[in-house]
Amino acid sequence: MDALQYEGGEPCSICGHVMIPAAARDHDSCMPTTILSGFLYLGSYDTASRQELLKALGITHVLNTVPTCPALYKNTFTYHTVELAPPEFDECFTFLDGVQREQKRVLVYCMSGITRYAAAAWPSAKRQCQLQREEQHHRHGSPGLGPASSGSASC
Repeated sequence: MDALQYEGGEPCSICGHVMIPAAARDHDSCMPTTILSGFLYLGSYDTASRQELLKALGITHVLNTVPTCPALYKNTFTYHTVELAPPEFDECFTFLDGVQREQKRVLVYCMSGITRYAAAAWPSAKRQCQLQREEQHHRHGSPGLGPASSGSASC
């Protein structure tokens, strides 16, 4: 199934999501959720289909967790589309780890923005939080847990 069929109202064959027509969208719904500021963002197909939004957020990489959904902007972003649904953690982690080493920003998405993307991103977010805690502990002698700020996850 190609993107045009999704945009034409065809439900996703994996999760059943139907893309919301542009006229009926809530403008805030296209914004991705920040998980790790400056690195990891989660969203839906609606988010991933907004090239200018992704560019404005500085996103350079996209992890697509819907095997049947093609990369929309191959010339603008670096894509990785998982091979299986649900995605293999190792496959997702390898891509996310590479993005993090390059100090770039990545959007992880599924059709509805509700299920698989979070599962795909969780190991990377957990590892990053652990590394941040260890670094802070070595610097200051404490784990440095604090409240979350600006809607992003706090380690």
